[in-house]
Amino acid sequence: MSRQSYGLLRKIAEIDELVTPTTQDRIFETHPEVVFAAMYGSPWLESKKTPAGRAQRLELIAGWIPGAERLARRRERSLHVDDVLDSAAAAIVAAKRELGLAGRLPPDPPRDSRGLRMEIWY
Repeated sequence: MSRQSYGLLRKIAEIDELVTPTTQDRIFETHPEVVFAAMYGSPWLESKKTPAGRAQRLELIAGWIPGAERLARRRERSLHVDDVLDSAAAAIVAAKRELGLAGRLPPDPPRDSRGLRMEIWY
């Protein structure tokens, strides 16, 4: 398990307590790389840690968020550009869900032992 993943465990547990079959329509899971792959039409984007990869993602975001180029100029010490772009991708999924334009994997998800749909939105 990566250090970053380990650091997120407590926050994931907090959210997991909030999610029920009735709240799942408001609290949902997405993954930025799935979002970017769907927007790009292929999973073969450049690494998000490279200038080319950040530029690709920023171009994809710009189709949804006016002024998105400002996101790449973030310079706060606590924010990394790739994390800001990942957050923008999650915001786009929220907007797409509201508009009825989001997709999900799998299209007809199974349910876990708590009755939650096991799905990723993009």
